[in-house]
Amino acid sequence: MSHEENASQDDFTVIQLTDVLDLHSVPPRDVKGVVEAYLDEARLRGWTALRIIHGKGIGRQREIVRGILGKSPFVKAFGDAPMEAGGWGSTVVTLIPGPRIEVVRAVPDEQPILANLLELYAHDFSEFKELQLHDDGRFGYPHLPLYWREPDRHPFLIRVDGNLAGLALVKRDSANWDMAEFFIVRGYRKQGIGSHAARRVWEQFPGDWQVRVLEANSAKHFWEYAIAAFVGNPVKPDGLEKDGRAWRVFSFPVHPAA
Repeated sequence: MSHEENASQDDFTVIQLTDVLDLHSVPPRDVKGVVEAYLDEARLRGWTALRIIHGKGIGRQREIVRGILGKSPFVKAFGDAPMEAGGWGSTVVTLIPGPRIEVVRAVPDEQPILANLLELYAHDFSEFKELQLHDDGRFGYPHLPLYWREPDRHPFLIRVDGNLAGLALVKRDSANWDMAEFFIVRGYRKQGIGSHAARRVWEQFPGDWQVRVLEANSAKHFWEYAIAAFVGNPVKPDGLEKDGRAWRVFSFPVHPAA
């Protein structure tokens, strides 16, 4: 089960991310959302110099792009590109550096930290699945010690600028890697940090992957977006009924780094 909240829509445009964004293939209705998401992701990747190609035409697209740039707290400066890079048909952007996101394997001494984070996670998740507090006032997570005993289990802590921001628990069955648990604390949600951290996890484990999420959980939109952005195209989930609950199961491959 995986839980993370982020703004998303059922329909979205997937683009290949580089430091140049070409809007020619983006439907007009998606331009605003694509540019805003692009700025967020570029900042999280540590890019500070970007170019957005909006074309010349009557200048409407340029106005939309520059309106977004002018309102963004992450944009330090912007202006026309040099003539050899598109002139006023493109805008060059300088971003304020983004936060430092780290996904670090947890060592055995950090098990109590993950246990505490899992209590926050379980509290959030109890909105979608019936979880009972034990007599000690904790939900508990009995499988946690196995992540340092079994070779196909891998625990991670997520930090932003050195501060704890969440966790990821990865395990493998006979055929697939599985994001068993994934949690971002509320103060770091809706900033693109979750999708960036998830990608850092996936990149470490090439092979076939599955992410399972309850149909009742709004995190299904987050995973739909994060997986599509990582893979490069939308991934249609399979439906699964288990213990009287409906789940979405996203299956996708992760290729070794070149």
